[in-house]
Amino acid sequence: MFLRFERTSRSTIGSRKRTGFISFTSFGPSGFRRFPLIPVLKVLLTAVGIAGETVTAMRDGKFQAIGNTQHIAMYTAFCVHGLSEIFVFYRSAVATPLRLEYVSLAMAFFVEGILFQFHLHGRPMMDVHLHTFLYYVVYGCAVFAAVEIKFRSSILVPTVRCSLTFLQGIWFWFIAFVLHSPWPGISNWNQEDHNDNMLVTAMFGFAICFTFVTTTVIAFVAYCWSK
Repeated sequence: MFLRFERTSRSTIGSRKRTGFISFTSFGPSGFRRFPLIPVLKVLLTAVGIAGETVTAMRDGKFQAIGNTQHIAMYTAFCVHGLSEIFVFYRSAVATPLRLEYVSLAMAFFVEGILFQFHLHGRPMMDVHLHTFLYYVVYGCAVFAAVEIKFRSSILVPTVRCSLTFLQGIWFWFIAFVLHSPWPGISNWNQEDHNDNMLVTAMFGFAICFTFVTTTVIAFVAYCWSK
């Protein structure tokens, strides 16, 4: 996110001869402009995830952990996105005109959203509550990734997408701590208690506020850094 704001500021400050801002699905370190570092990392890390979920699902030579297929599907979608970015980076005759990096990113978020949305049948009330907020955010990421195809010169659209992705990460951590507390001696929340569920809603509101403040601070620091 910092790299995005820093490059945006550089494109809008100073000489009038500077070119305008153009958004990309990934912003890597400036030292890797001739190599698609971030896309390659996406492909490698998702491939590791696919392999790990496949191996842990195998029992007695059979694929038995059916729940792992949802994780595999999610990793696969983002792996396809990483591959699309690599094709666009090397100016593929098909991928570049079709903006496949954006189409595949919207697709990956959409796949993630439906996997979480239909992951909740028969689960406790709080579990459903937590994951409902999550897929709201994920669908928001998918929508803004698709809109960004049309408005690549707008700083607002990619900023919202990055902020929603950041919020998604925060909420993932919160879900993990609520449902599977890693701290010894601290019990998990009561998933059927109304007050605890109201607190979850409040915490989501706090997460939104924290995301807004963090994005603003990063933008300000990037602006000052690029002056």
